[in-house]
Amino acid sequence: MSVFGALVQNSLKLRKHRPERWRYAWRAYLALAIVLGLGWYTWALLHGNVTSPFFFWYLPALVFVGFWTGYSQIKREWRGGTAGWWLSLPYPRHWLLGAKLVAAGIRYLLVLVIGYVSTLILFFEGIWLQPNVWNGQMLLFTAVTLVKLLLFLLLGGPFFLTFGLALGVLQQTSWKVISPLFWLLYIAVANVLMWKTFSSLNLDVNKADRSGFWMFVSGLVPQLHDIVTLSILMLLASLVLGGLLFWFATRLLERHAEV
Repeated sequence: MSVFGALVQNSLKLRKHRPERWRYAWRAYLALAIVLGLGWYTWALLHGNVTSPFFFWYLPALVFVGFWTGYSQIKREWRGGTAGWWLSLPYPRHWLLGAKLVAAGIRYLLVLVIGYVSTLILFFEGIWLQPNVWNGQMLLFTAVTLVKLLLFLLLGGPFFLTFGLALGVLQQTSWKVISPLFWLLYIAVANVLMWKTFSSLNLDVNKADRSGFWMFVSGLVPQLHDIVTLSILMLLASLVLGGLLFWFATRLLERHAEV
């Protein structure tokens, strides 16, 4: 394994050590919460209390998961008392931060997969238990919204992750007094990216119904060029912002980090 790969592997394994009984307890609580949640959702569907796929609106909150994933990669080193050892490794600072970024990216993608698989399970359960309600325009609206959210979360990923990384480093320096300003900047840019995604991908589902599904799909083909163009522009913006934040974090780690 390469040196960089070993750094990534170490970052993925880095976690707060808890007694074994705590880990079993958390797993049991999580399993119980999933069973109770699915049970309530199924009961609500069967009694007609859920008439729209409201649940996918939690997905935009994953922008904060992206931020927190990057942030926690740095925070754990200081909280666990391993920051001195980590910074003493004979590798460039951009290697150390790059490994943290890759590890955070892997965790972020895993959360996205879990989030979307969970959403699709709830979505198809609604179609199965309420086929007369969950059809036509509602299904198309939900599908288009899920695609928009996925584009937003994937394309904005480099920015979300590196922002958390940069803030994590910033809080270990004498510059941590400006952390609230960083938070405001993050919220503003994330909202702009989300607004741009939803306003630019303006796919018309109002005229779609069950009988006109293929006509609706065929109407999307001319928009593919705009969708691809927008996606490339948003990805470039996210990469540029992420690159600047990564450079900023590297400079802070080299000159101002306090162990």
